[in-house]
This record gives sequence, structure tokens and C-alpha cells, in this order.
Amino acid sequence: MRTFILTFFWMVTMQIFAFGQDAIQEGFAFLDQGEYETAFVTFSELEKKYPENISVQIGYGRALGLKGEPGKAKAYLSEKATKSQDNLELKLNYIESLLWLGETESAKEKYNDILIEYPDNVVAYIGMGNALSMEKKYEEALKYYEEALVMNPSFSYVKEQVYHARMGQAYLLRLSGDFEKTEMIYRQLLIEYPDSEIVLSALGDVLLGRKKYLEAKGIYSDLKNMEGKNIEALIRLAFIENQLNHPKKAMNLARKALEESEGKKGMESEAEKNYFYALLWNGKIRKAEKYLMGLKGIAGNDVSFGVPELQLAMMKGNFPKAEKILDDIIRNDSTSFDGNLGKANLNYSLGDYVGAKENIEKTLTYYPNQIDAVGLLQKLNRATAPKIQVRSEWLKDNGDNRQLAFATDVRMPFNYRWNFLADFKNFNVENDFYNDNARMNYLKIGVGFSTKKWKFNATAGPAMGKYQKEISHKSFVFDFNTDYKMNGNHNFKLLAQRHVYDYTASLVDKDIYFTHFGLEYNGKVKNKLGVFGQYYHTFYSDDNSRESVLLSLYYNLKNVPVVKTGMNMQYIEFEKNKSDDYYSPSSLSIFEYFIEFNNLTREEKKWGVRLELVPGVLIEEKNKPAFNYRATGEFIIRPTKNIDIRSAIMTGENVAVDNNGYSMWKLELGAVYYFLKKEK
Repeated sequence: MRTFILTFFWMVTMQIFAFGQDAIQEGFAFLDQGEYETAFVTFSELEKKYPENISVQIGYGRALGLKGEPGKAKAYLSEKATKSQDNLELKLNYIESLLWLGETESAKEKYNDILIEYPDNVVAYIGMGNALSMEKKYEEALKYYEEALVMNPSFSYVKEQVYHARMGQAYLLRLSGDFEKTEMIYRQLLIEYPDSEIVLSALGDVLLGRKKYLEAKGIYSDLKNMEGKNIEALIRLAFIENQLNHPKKAMNLARKALEESEGKKGMESEAEKNYFYALLWNGKIRKAEKYLMGLKGIAGNDVSFGVPELQLAMMKGNFPKAEKILDDIIRNDSTSFDGNLGKANLNYSLGDYVGAKENIEKTLTYYPNQIDAVGLLQKLNRATAPKIQVRSEWLKDNGDNRQLAFATDVRMPFNYRWNFLADFKNFNVENDFYNDNARMNYLKIGVGFSTKKWKFNATAGPAMGKYQKEISHKSFVFDFNTDYKMNGNHNFKLLAQRHVYDYTASLVDKDIYFTHFGLEYNGKVKNKLGVFGQYYHTFYSDDNSRESVLLSLYYNLKNVPVVKTGMNMQYIEFEKNKSDDYYSPSSLSIFEYFIEFNNLTREEKKWGVRLELVPGVLIEEKNKPAFNYRATGEFIIRPTKNIDIRSAIMTGENVAVDNNGYSMWKLELGAVYYFLKKEK
């Protein structure tokens, strides 16, 4: 910026003072070529010979400032401008010397005085623009540059200053978190400077931050063909392809970046780490680990390998090791972006919202309005905001049972650890064949508590039922459950639940309730292979009991969106046969295959869908195997940050009621409203 300010006015001076003296022209030529010491020697000699020559005085003052003595230049030009008060050019050069010393307020006052007296002076307009640019008041500066261009549309120096002011304006907007306007400015600049590597890189980074991956891909595809930017662009393109769920394409680009970076210091290390990430993206954990060990063996004790080691630990689900790595990164550099935001992401994924909040705030202290930190803060605010959920359910089966339910769930946080919980449900069931109808009302209230490894929810309350419009049932229901995260690979859940058996109106009339005690486990065997286990022991109020064991093996075909397939094996056993009241075989074995597609968890998406198909067979006691199936489709739209609207449809056979050709259809519709604070 200073070079532009220092060199501009001598160009104007050359246009105004064309004396023709060879020595003076030679001195200004030295200034133009950046040979400031030589220019100073030349003008020093000329100043001795022609002390009253205005061109010489201006050249001498400018050479003095350009060679690094702006204070002396200001004093000299001030003296000459005072002696020649009627000379506007000397006065303008003196005012500019104030800018060399950062005295922008004084310079602006003097430029303003000149513009009042000489409203068409292009140099004063440019000087005022430069003063405002130095104060980072780019929007105001642009107004003065635009006035100068009206007077002289072909003035290349002013066009360059406009470019720098627009870039400065975009930078400040980016720091303030206004990424939409930042993108708009870069796009406007790209129209005027389509081959600018700086503009392309800046726009690409903003598009990446805003998760506009397809548009960013186009930008980096252009950068890829520019000398000196090809490796950086290939690395970015590899990241983009992975975000677009094309890990194999990402691998090819990472491999190409690695090949082209060979022997190029600085970029070679970045390309190597990018190739390591590509191995992780493609699920090649062991190969990635071996490759990283090789890099570390060559580089030695290089702290820059902390982030790749962190990613490896996260992919392996080794959260304790990941936390240790993050602590080491922060210990080495307390302002580390990767360390502080990485710790925040780890805390968030573990449900430690207190730690997540602390580390997000640290990140934003060092990097104000950083787009990834702001995005994580928005996710945290949503996860911990008060919310109300309403839903309706309709079910019909081939036994002429119809159910209609309306429910409301409320979560009201006390802080990041404690929540007040409440849910109310109104449930109606009818059967036209038996001319039966019943209604149940449930109200449960309680609390939720969470730490880094533990999560506990407890709700309880009354249940009241009416059969044929007569009060026939009063009970107490509860739902207690606790989750324990041993690490990223092993999660346990304990639960105790008491519910009313309300599937049909006659069951409500018989006043049967049941109590579950259960244990669940979910863990990874390998990177893509996992296991889910469940054991329930159930007591019924009619002196019956049930044992249920479920084992599910699943394989993640794809992580984003989730595409999962696997096998379910379940065994159910009732102590007594109560087939007159409900389905209760002495033994039941179920074998199922399932495939699932799910992107509901991607909160950045405006919509989400989950599809599941579960065909299988069941064997009741000593009977022949019978076909069984379930199918589910869920759809979510997110019209605003505050609202989720969900619908679902389910169909299939439900062995909880009958095994003899039972089938049902179920529809759900609901919405969640999050009471988010207004963003500043």
C-alpha cells in the first residue's frame, strides 16, 4: 500500500513538470525503477544547483521519503510548501508525506480544504481515498477513487487502488462474519480480474467455508492451470471431492498433487499430508497409519504432524488419544486453531457441551468470526436450546385396529449439563369389528444430565385410561436410561421402563402394564464393521415375563450419507402363553437382513431422508419359518434454523401382536421448534 502511495505523486508530478532537463528526468526514472538511494544522490546534486526549482524540490522530498526517512521528507516538504504557499503541487506532496507517517487525520483535513478550493483536483481525491484506505475505511475511500475515475477513466493507478480497497473491504467483511457480502465482492472483482490468482484463491476459500463445494470446485479447477498454484489447487480439489462423497476421486487428486510436489519445498509436505488424509477418507486406516509413521521417521520430531495424528486417532475411535494429542498441540501453541477448534469438536461429539463452549470461545478469541468455529457454535446452540416437539401418529392394521395419537415433548435447559424434560401423549385406539374404543393420557416429567462420558435421563408420571368412555385404568409410568461412552468404539446403555400395554382397546380394559430392564451395547469391531447387542427382561402385571436377546452385525458401506447393511438375530421367550390377550409364544427366533440409507443427521442440509428395508424370517416354537418384513421412510425439511418438519411412513409385520398374517401401516407427522437466540 505504501509503495503505491509513495510512487503515485511523482508520476503526477512528471506529467505536470516536464521541464525537459535530462538530470531531473533521470532522477524521476530512478524513483520509477525503485533505485531510491541513486535517486536521492541525483536530486541532492540537483537541489544544490537548482534550490528554487519546484520539480527538484518535489523529487528530493520524495526520494528522501522513499529511501526510508519520511520524517525528514515531511520537514523538508513542509518548509518548501510554506515558502511557496501558492504552489498546489508542493502542498499536495507535503500532505502526502503526512500519510507516510500515518498522520491520516491531519492529511484528511488538508485534502478536504483543497477539495473545497479546487473541487476538480483529481490528486486530492486520490489522496483522500488513500488516507481513508490507510484507516481501513474502504467504503468511504472507494467513493473518492470513483470520483477520480470519473475525471480520468484511464488512470491505471487509481484502478489499482480501487482493487486494493475492494480486497481490503472483503477482508474486513470476512473478519466480521459477513461471508455473503465477502463472496459478492470477490465475484465482482473476478469479473474485472478473471486471471487474478489472489482473487480466485480468496473466493475459493470463502466458498469452501460456506460449503458451496460445487462452486468452489470450479474456482480451484481454474487455479489448477495457473503456474505456482496447481499443487495448492489439487489439494483443495481433493478435499472438495471427499466432501462431495467421491473419496476415490479425492485419492486420485491427492496422488497427483503428491507427484507434482516432488522436490518443491513447502508444498511437498502439504501434499504428503493431503495424501495421508485421502487414505483415511477411503477407509485405508492401516495403510494411512503406516504412511504417517514413514513421514514422521523422515521428518523427526515435527509438531506439524499433530493434526494428522489427531485425524488418525479420531478415525480409529480412540478419543482418549485424540484428546492427549490436542492437549499437546495447545501446550505447544495456546493460540493454535487446529488445537482449540479440534478440542471443541471432540467435546461436542462426546456430548461435553461445557468443554465445547469453552474451546469454541477460545477459538473465536484468537480467530474472530472464523466460519468453522461459528458453525460449530450454531450446532452447539441448537443442541442445547430450549425446544418443543409436537407430533401426530396414525396406525391401521389388518385386524381393524386404528390408533391416533398426539404428543408434545419439551426440553428446557438449566445449563449445558442439566435439562428439564416433559412429555405428554394423548392416545386413542378403536376397533370397529369388536366395537371397542379406548383412550390413554400420559404425562411424564423429569430431568436430564450429561457429562463427557455419562448421559442420564429420567422421566415419570401418571397414566390414565378410559375404556368405552369409562375410567378403567390409572397407573404410574417411568423411563430411566443412562448412556456410558467408554470411548469412540464402545457405548453402553442401561434402562428401566414401565409402560401400559395399550396396543388395542381390549388391552387397555384388561389393565396390563409391563416393566423393562435392559442393557444395550454398540461398538465397532473394525473401521466399517460394527455390532449392536441388546438384552431385555420384561415383567408383566399379569404374572407373565419375557426374555429378549438381539444381536445385530452391520457394515457401513458409506459414511456420508450413511449407507449401512447387516443382519439381525433375535430370540424372544415368554414364561406363559397369554395368546388370548397378546402375542406370547414360548419361543420365537427372528432372522433379518437390513439395508439403510440415512442423511437425517446432516444438519447443514435443508432436507434429509432415511430409508430402511428389513426382510426376514421368523420361527415360532416348532412351526415352519414364516416371512417377515418391515419398511420405513422418513423425510425431514428444515425451512429455517429454528424449525424441523418431519414425516414418516412405516409398513410391515409386527410380531408383537400376532404371527398369523398380521400387517400394518403407520403414518407420522411432526415438527420441532428450537428457541434459538438471535445471532449478533
